[in-house]
Amino acid sequence: MTLLFLLAALLFILLAALLFTEALEAMIALYGLHHGFAASVLAAVATALPETLVPVVALLGGGHVAVATGAILGAPWMLSTLSLGLLGVVAASQRGWWAAIDADPWQCRRDMGVFLLGFGYALICSVLPLPGPRAAYALPLLLLYGAHVRALWKLSASSAAPADSPLPPLSLMRLHLPVQWAAPLQVLIALVLLIGASHLLVEALETLALRWSISPLLLSLLLVPVATELPEKLNSIIWLSKGQDSLALGNITGALAFQGCLLPALGILASPWRADSSSLLPALLTWGAGLWLWICGGQLRPLLLLPPGLLYLGYLLAAWLNA
Repeated sequence: MTLLFLLAALLFILLAALLFTEALEAMIALYGLHHGFAASVLAAVATALPETLVPVVALLGGGHVAVATGAILGAPWMLSTLSLGLLGVVAASQRGWWAAIDADPWQCRRDMGVFLLGFGYALICSVLPLPGPRAAYALPLLLLYGAHVRALWKLSASSAAPADSPLPPLSLMRLHLPVQWAAPLQVLIALVLLIGASHLLVEALETLALRWSISPLLLSLLLVPVATELPEKLNSIIWLSKGQDSLALGNITGALAFQGCLLPALGILASPWRADSSSLLPALLTWGAGLWLWICGGQLRPLLLLPPGLLYLGYLLAAWLNA
């Protein structure tokens, strides 16, 4: 029965990802949104909701600090390693290992710069004592991400695409709804499906983890992000297959900027925010993978996305053998 729930959740996540990418493309054409803002903010924040809910529920619902800390650190760990490696493999299968990924290098480096600053600051806070009010330590992360969103919004306003661009096919248009209603409504339906299916998938993984006697930290660091990060992975693969490289990469780098700032801010505010040896190593590797993407962001190739993915697989194998 657990495996059936797992399969059903995966199918619903795939359906939701298809609906979401389709609807966001329609909104870009309908409202003349800049691809950078649409991918790095709208798509990234929306599809990051499932993994954002995990630490929120863990902290506010039951005080499960280990699960929350693992989820906060595990979400960017998964995106910066396995998701990038998977994106590289898909791109290579379609174009070759050294073909160009036609994404905006400025956008990639800006997203990753915000991630490196925010996540690096959060790591420093996790190993140092934090005297005084916690809000003072979380505030820089909130301001950093707010400034990032503001800059992208200004870019979107100054260099948006023409609002009369041809609209891509939209599933809800079959119900003869006006496109101005159909596109936002389809985004909302896709998000409800994403959140519900991700929750179902996490529950199925937790059940399997109990049977396999996996620790809560290892579960939240390695297994839960596989489920909650599926929306970003699937959205990016779909956009990459359509040749929309800026949306594909921006969806991942924008989610990293979001997760590197707002999730650690939540951890600082609502938990002891102390990284131990089992969580600090993958967190440092996450920062290193982000630095690698920032360095390679000016001239991305599928082959250059492979090392972060191999890094994740190597760590997963070592963790499994030592569990």
